[in-house]
Amino acid sequence: MHVKYLMITIAAATVTACGGGGDSGSLSSLVSQPTTPTPAPTPTPTPTPSQVPQSAAEGIWIGTTNTNRTVNGVVLNDGSYYLFYSPAGQPGQIGGVIQGSGTAKGGSYASGDGRDFNLAANTLTALSLSSSYQEQKTLAGMVTYVAAGGPTETLTTVYSSMYEAKPALSALAGQYSVQIGVLGTVGTATLAVGSDGSLVGSSASISTSTSNSCGISGTLAPRDRGNAYDATIVFDVNCAYPTQTTKGAAYFDASSKRLYVVTVNNERTRAAAIVGTRP
Repeated sequence: MHVKYLMITIAAATVTACGGGGDSGSLSSLVSQPTTPTPAPTPTPTPTPSQVPQSAAEGIWIGTTNTNRTVNGVVLNDGSYYLFYSPAGQPGQIGGVIQGSGTAKGGSYASGDGRDFNLAANTLTALSLSSSYQEQKTLAGMVTYVAAGGPTETLTTVYSSMYEAKPALSALAGQYSVQIGVLGTVGTATLAVGSDGSLVGSSASISTSTSNSCGISGTLAPRDRGNAYDATIVFDVNCAYPTQTTKGAAYFDASSKRLYVVTVNNERTRAAAIVGTRP
């Protein structure tokens, strides 16, 4: 009994000594109080870079048709295409251009909105294109004309590795002697390309004035993918397309120093073709 009483007395004395007085030595002041943690800042997400579209059929393609025409042009990475063709049996001359957009999938490239601007004959015909391709090797198919009762024409082309070069405006700069074509007329022009991609030129062949040449201006801008350029051509009041702005694509063959440009207006009722050669 005496031992138990002594232990209780000591414990009580200890508590009294620690808890008495209510001053800065109180038990509550010796115990650290919990604090609310500061939340970590939300990290700023890293922007996802925009993806440049690709097409398995994209490239610069060069070949012939079954009607003895040469054909060359570009299928862009967004699926749109701009093709030159010559008159039958006259390679190197502008006959017309075909423009539209298509879809490549599983070795097939098809387009239902193509238009054939036969510049020399002054005709515009809707068409569809059905073709097969081997990526960066061959593209061959059939053009079917809609409004003309369904005649067809076949084309066979091979891929040109010049599409893999990096586009550079400095490579285009210079003075060009030009073949130029608009609906109803194929003639000549002069054209200067600046190192900034600016275009300035003139042509008496496509002028509607008896005293002034047709004034041509515009721009070329490298595309994000492929050795090709976005093209804008503006015709002044004296031209066959007075005060019209046309847009399309261009590419440059460095080996022959030859510039190819195809543009159409927004309604796709008018087209212009330029093949310029630089010394």
